[in-house]
Amino acid sequence: MSIYKIPLPLNILEAARERITWTL
Repeated sequence: MSIYKIPLPLNILEAARERITWTL
């Protein structure tokens, strides 16, 4: 479960960064 908790926030951070790059 610990491993599953790590990729969750990591995926959100990556998605947010991709969205920022698209907006820029």
